[in-house]
Amino acid sequence: MIRTGRMVRRNTLGQDFRRLWGAHAVSAAGSAVGIGALPLIALVVLDSSAFQVSVLAALSAVASAVIALPLGVRIEHQYKRPVMITADLARCVLLASIPVAMAFDMLTFTQLCVVGVLQTASVASTRRVERI
Repeated sequence: MIRTGRMVRRNTLGQDFRRLWGAHAVSAAGSAVGIGALPLIALVVLDSSAFQVSVLAALSAVASAVIALPLGVRIEHQYKRPVMITADLARCVLLASIPVAMAFDMLTFTQLCVVGVLQTASVASTRRVERI
């Protein structure tokens, strides 16, 4: 409850909801950056061809159908919060592996493809949990 002069204003959103909303905003921003940055990294850093960037995009799209759909059946019968937290942490580790590999000059196109596929599957599974 917040007092402002004579009026008393109640805080309508609870602390848990604000934390969930903030975490979801950070997760969605990270997903958007990850999805958009992978093709740019392939082009700028690895000097990949247009065909390779297309393969990267296609693999990520196929992963959503091949991995996330069967995963959704398993997720439906579990607690949702741990699934969402695990998916977000896995996505964070996957995306953090790219700058680490770049720092040690070990980044490959194969790693970008693996990160793209797993990140897309993680995003798709998180979206599946949010709809339930």
